[in-house]
Amino acid sequence: MRNQRIRFIPNVFSGRPFLLLMILLSSGTSISFAQSATFEAYADARQVVLNGYFNITFTLKNGDGENFKAPSFKDFVVAGGPNRSMSTTLINGAMSREISYSYTLRPRNQGKFTIESATIVVGGKEMRTNPLTIEVVEGKASEESNRRLFVRAELSIQEAWVGQQIILDYKLYTTIDVESYNILEESEYQGFYAEDVRRFDARVMREVIDGVQYTTKILKRTVLFPQKTGILEIDPMAIQMGIAVERSGRSNSFFFNRQIQRLDVFTDKQEITVKALPQPAPVGFTGAVGKFDFRIGANIKDASTDDAISLKVEITGDGDIKRVGAPKMDFPETFEVYDPKIIEESITESAGILVSRKVFEYFLLPGVAGNYSLQPQFSYFDVESGTYTSIDMKPVNFDIRAGSTKPVVIQNAQGGSDQTTRKDINFLHLDTHLSPVGQYFPGSASFWLLFALPFAGVATAFVVSRKQQQLMQEDPGLRKSRKARKIALKRLEKARILLDKQDSRQFYDELSKALLGYIGDKLSIPLSELSKDNIREKITSLSLDQALVEQVVEVIKTCEFALFAGKDKVGDMQSIYEFTLQIITAIEDAVAA
Repeated sequence: MRNQRIRFIPNVFSGRPFLLLMILLSSGTSISFAQSATFEAYADARQVVLNGYFNITFTLKNGDGENFKAPSFKDFVVAGGPNRSMSTTLINGAMSREISYSYTLRPRNQGKFTIESATIVVGGKEMRTNPLTIEVVEGKASEESNRRLFVRAELSIQEAWVGQQIILDYKLYTTIDVESYNILEESEYQGFYAEDVRRFDARVMREVIDGVQYTTKILKRTVLFPQKTGILEIDPMAIQMGIAVERSGRSNSFFFNRQIQRLDVFTDKQEITVKALPQPAPVGFTGAVGKFDFRIGANIKDASTDDAISLKVEITGDGDIKRVGAPKMDFPETFEVYDPKIIEESITESAGILVSRKVFEYFLLPGVAGNYSLQPQFSYFDVESGTYTSIDMKPVNFDIRAGSTKPVVIQNAQGGSDQTTRKDINFLHLDTHLSPVGQYFPGSASFWLLFALPFAGVATAFVVSRKQQQLMQEDPGLRKSRKARKIALKRLEKARILLDKQDSRQFYDELSKALLGYIGDKLSIPLSELSKDNIREKITSLSLDQALVEQVVEVIKTCEFALFAGKDKVGDMQSIYEFTLQIITAIEDAVAA
């Protein structure tokens, strides 16, 4: 059986891509392979029961192969194959090709067996795959197992450091046909910063558990970054499965002989022990936990005292990038240095994990000429060794020369213009301005204005002083309470702009800050005590309707969930925005009463 497929990347060619490819191939146009050729073997099981089946595939990538020879399958029965398939991708003239040979095998006996290498000839050179080991165990009939289908929440580690990346897979195990699934309820991941991974290995596998062979598949992958120490819990996930079952009784229809049965399954609750980082931390540590890299560069190194230097620092790694602050650096005293700003922060997926990147920019103004050397310092906490690691960087050298001041344009006696440099002594003004006879400064409007200015200044200073004394005597909590609504409305206005732009993450961030900041200031709740339980207790004391109290907590939970898991429906954003306005109005009325 042979199946060939040619796949095109959108927006690379327009018009008739198939005809264009045929023209290129027939005319002998050179199309290069994107990478060098590889030849690999893959089995969808490492364990299999005696009466079970598994698939093995030999794949040649980026090469033209011939004389494929499969290994001996003497310990197995070939139930299907070889099936040959081909996939070709063209991107900007670079071709990527895969040719696969697959077999379905059934073991003959129990034990561990090695499937030797397959071979193929590419460009006159023989290539071999890696050998594979398959373990065959005694099996049970799937009907004997009470757990024909279940889902597990599987963590990459059970103990972690604050800020470390943890992989959480929700994995399906089944011995029956599953047509569909739908996630009904997911943990809020309290105490974690969570990000979903879209691209991961979702291939179907076969695994043996307690003598039962299951078909397995990862349904969802989430990356967790713990934000605090202690034992953190992950609540069960509820999933509805669509199970294909045979219809009871006889059916006159040839096609509709199966129906879908809905089955709700739940994962077990998981716990992760999160440890605090060792102290003391080195000078160059600013919060990076995991594996990190550090790079630094300046736009100019040969500059003058007239130039502004842009110094960029790039930090990449697999830890929680939001916890990473700007590196501390000792700049020369003669440099004027502006506070660093974040010019880029991004998260990408790589091999099923998240890799983050953060770029800081410093602006430097050298004040004195000379040769300067800057020695960057950067340290991160290595989760594998459990120790701080410092990255040795080469010094960044600056050669600063004295700058020339800006040229000044002055008018000369002949009516032309000359350029000269600015010096400490000002130039003589050649133009003369005379006042008409009979006008005197004393008694003029300008005279009386200048005469009144000192008295106005004293009066203004007295009023400002009295105002400051009143503010100092006023209760800070009362002052915050008075300003709470004004500040909250400003944040809500920002949230409204973000709603119109459909920027969901920034919208929920501003909305959360507006509501929590308002409640904290209005009800005098310190930031350290601003929890959902404390908020519920304080608001309940205002004799508000209990439904409104629960609505406040629900809005806070919705914002937290949206920030962690993502939520971008415009209708939901509009509703929660209106709820927040109603909440602030209701609390204002209750406090005023």
